[in-house]
Amino acid sequence: VAFPDINPLTPTHVLVVPKKHYENITDNVPAETLAAIAHAVKVVTEQTGIDKTGFRVIANTGEAAGQTVMHLHMHVLGGKPLGERII
Repeated sequence: VAFPDINPLTPTHVLVVPKKHYENITDNVPAETLAAIAHAVKVVTEQTGIDKTGFRVIANTGEAAGQTVMHLHMHVLGGKPLGERII
């Protein structure tokens, strides 16, 4: 499932969420679920046009990393320059 974030940080800020509950990306998520999430990210970026301009995908894991909803989800961010590289 993919839908716009209610508090967007960038012009394009979409959440990609599996229907089945996993607390985070390290919660024994099956490979096929991770593949489905990756495919959904691809579809979101193509539909929003950020596949051409660049985007960032983030999965916060744990409170110290900023995870506030304890259900696996990916943030797809783009539509503007995202600033300094973290890694």
